[in-house]
Amino acid sequence: MTIAAIYGRKSAEDERSADDGRSVDRQVALAREFAGRQGWAVAESWVITEEASGADFTRAGLIRLLAGARQRPRPFDVLVVMAVDRLGREQVRTAALVQALHEAGVAVWTYQDGREVSFDTPVEKFMLGVHGFGAEEYRHQVKLKTREALHRKAARGHATGSRTYGYRLVRQGEHTEREIDAAEAAVVTRVFELSAEGYGDQRIVGLLSADRVPAPGSRGLWSKEILRTMLRNELYRGVAIYGKSKSVDKGGSASKREWVPKKDWTRAEVPHLRIIDDALWQRVQARKQKTRAYFVRPPDGRLVGKPEAGIVASRMLNGIARCACGGALTYMGKKGPRPRYYCIERSHRGPAACANRHGVPMDTLDRAVLTCVLDDLLSDRERLWTLIQENDERNKREREVQKAGRPDAAKHIQQLETEIGRLVAALASGKASSDIAAAIAERRAKVEALTAAPEPKPLDRQSFLTGYGAFRVLLNQRHPVQVRQTLRKLGIDRIVVRRGQDGKSWNFEGVADVSSLLNS
Repeated sequence: MTIAAIYGRKSAEDERSADDGRSVDRQVALAREFAGRQGWAVAESWVITEEASGADFTRAGLIRLLAGARQRPRPFDVLVVMAVDRLGREQVRTAALVQALHEAGVAVWTYQDGREVSFDTPVEKFMLGVHGFGAEEYRHQVKLKTREALHRKAARGHATGSRTYGYRLVRQGEHTEREIDAAEAAVVTRVFELSAEGYGDQRIVGLLSADRVPAPGSRGLWSKEILRTMLRNELYRGVAIYGKSKSVDKGGSASKREWVPKKDWTRAEVPHLRIIDDALWQRVQARKQKTRAYFVRPPDGRLVGKPEAGIVASRMLNGIARCACGGALTYMGKKGPRPRYYCIERSHRGPAACANRHGVPMDTLDRAVLTCVLDDLLSDRERLWTLIQENDERNKREREVQKAGRPDAAKHIQQLETEIGRLVAALASGKASSDIAAAIAERRAKVEALTAAPEPKPLDRQSFLTGYGAFRVLLNQRHPVQVRQTLRKLGIDRIVVRRGQDGKSWNFEGVADVSSLLNS
């Protein structure tokens, strides 16, 4: 007896109702009736339904179906679909898919016209291509019309996508509008105000999480990415933007997105949706721009220090200085003639955790640390130059040893590229197995591993002298953010401060590791 598999698919492009046959349940029911009239038995384990785009050929059900057709013994003899466009709406890949099923010995039947999709003669192949063209053109026109309609809606200030945090979606006849959600709007305002005051994204995340403020999304968790998206969203200042990106069909997938030029965006003024004023918006954007500018770079422009997350840590040793009890020393803004660093453990847990109630004189500690770095660590210029030269020679020897112990990389890369080309060709012809993507990715990873990065250019004497002077100038300027970056670049990320035996003086100790500086 002939065994039949059934495949049903529905996507957003299908505009007809369930009664018209576009529901996957309806497709399966009609396919069963058709198979029964032919006297075929339906293999229940091979009744596959999906809701996905016809341009997506990475569908799990479709890949499973193709893999089943290649099994021996084959679990089914025929495949029943409503129409060929259920398999796909991209003419080249759809034809390749039908050909792959045909060559595997599986006949494709469409119950809509009660015919087998033949693939033997040039005319039959041409007709399949014509049907594929029609299906792809239909999808293309639907995409264009849908996008044009969404641009028109966006120009009127209507909602065109999913809900944005801070707003509710309200259906108004044939379109959807936004309304401000007062509770969420208060959170948005708080986020912008904290950012404007200098709080970094991670710190704001911590505050919101500690206060158990519900976050956007199904997970309900705040993250830096959510904060960054929120702080860039112009809707909060009364400007709705649509069309920054669009979906494209690439690599057999319809879920890829690419950016659209700014001139093609649709912008609409929606003052009734304003949550924050322009002054607060500008303060946040200016603060973000200022933060991005805090990169430590030598004269050649290379990045040698990670920028600080926020500007709120305005004191030089915040985040680096530690009390003898283990707690962080931080400036707390207490009034007094001499600013001091105070132990955060004592602040949180009281005298039982730390006996240092007077704090550490801030200016005294800052000057002492800088003096130590400038006069001890960076005082001997020639010694540093010697260390850099020795480091370059050591790295060069290590690269030569690695190169000697490795097979001819160029030859191996050429072989892998040839294999990748064959796999891609197999994919295009429809003869590839279901794990083709993994095989290509595996070989591409090997190529990247074998492709040696260009050897770093040795530091010349003049560049060293220029950079050495720049580091000293940077430290002498005592800009808190840049000094912290420079100290961390020197491997100094923890300075422990203890009161001297006389009860009046202070001692501090830390460890510097110049290897990161030498390797930059």
